[in-house]
Amino acid sequence: MKIEKITGKIIKDSAGFRAIASELIFCDRKFLSTVGQGRSRASAEFIQDDPWDGKAKIEGIIYQKIKGRDLDQRQLDKILFALLKNKTIGVNTCLAVSQVFAKAQSSERGQEIWQYLIDEYDLPEAKKIPIFLGVLIEGASHNNFHIKPDIQEYLIASSDLETIFLVDEFLCQALKNEKIKYERGFEGGLAIEAKDEIALNIFSQLKKRQLNFVKFGFDFAAESNNNSSLFVKKVLRQFENSIMEDPFSPSDFTQWQELKNDYPSLVVVADDPTVSDAKKIKAIAPKNVINAVIIKPNQAGTISKTFEAIKVARANNLQIIVSHRSQETDDDILADIAFAASADYFKAGNPNQKQRLVKYKRLEQIWKTRK
Repeated sequence: MKIEKITGKIIKDSAGFRAIASELIFCDRKFLSTVGQGRSRASAEFIQDDPWDGKAKIEGIIYQKIKGRDLDQRQLDKILFALLKNKTIGVNTCLAVSQVFAKAQSSERGQEIWQYLIDEYDLPEAKKIPIFLGVLIEGASHNNFHIKPDIQEYLIASSDLETIFLVDEFLCQALKNEKIKYERGFEGGLAIEAKDEIALNIFSQLKKRQLNFVKFGFDFAAESNNNSSLFVKKVLRQFENSIMEDPFSPSDFTQWQELKNDYPSLVVVADDPTVSDAKKIKAIAPKNVINAVIIKPNQAGTISKTFEAIKVARANNLQIIVSHRSQETDDDILADIAFAASADYFKAGNPNQKQRLVKYKRLEQIWKTRK
């Protein structure tokens, strides 16, 4: 596909900060893709561009590299990733161009984006909808209170979006009853003015409710918070069969191994140690310290690198959690990626925030209208 024109744009993300967008013109049609950004970023992640710099790079160096060339997705992504790897462009700029190309290419073929991705990357037909992983309580860097939980995200896994809304309502009422101050966090969840002991006790009240959810989940973001084994085990005493993301430092896999051995029913998830990188996933898989991995296109850099990471995870029998970032946009392509990947879980924040809701709704729409 030959790109006629591509430009950069500046938008506002869910937190009100500037974010990058890319607009592509093909056959007199306009396509737009926007990219969010993470507040909590692993040290191994690629650099990000200031959105104004990203706009200039899209219209300058990127356009000069691709104008007039007949490219497919992999060819474009190879050009983009080379620029990303040598730090000429940031990961947000890179992904914005990769995603908008996928939108235009799928339209040219008369396909939904998820169908295009399945064909482009030789993926098996998706036979299930990923389980929603909704963020309910937010702490650490996602919470602006001085007193706050150390656990970054308290989550529930449910195949029913309405259940996440009901749990959110229940927690709001429980916080009011306990006279605990709260506000909406960066991902639309409840940022509370309380430590983990109180948050865990309130969260545990959900066990007594007849609600349609599969598991509890916790994102410890341990690279930032340096959790102790005692603290993690304290959480597990209340929530044994749960999803545990980044429970310990990515540099200390002894504790990861002990956790996985001691609690075989746990879903032990890597994000910071793997950063959606196929090589890192391949390296960690034989250590037998995880059984699931976070996949964030905003970490991988391009659509092609995202699916490269997904294929390596699948080849190593790891569950896949396709995930958003803490500051998101209205773009819903993440849902198409999750469905095409046959992801086990889809983590897009709290649906009370519109930038999250559009992603969950898109996934529901895909499932209802799939052919």
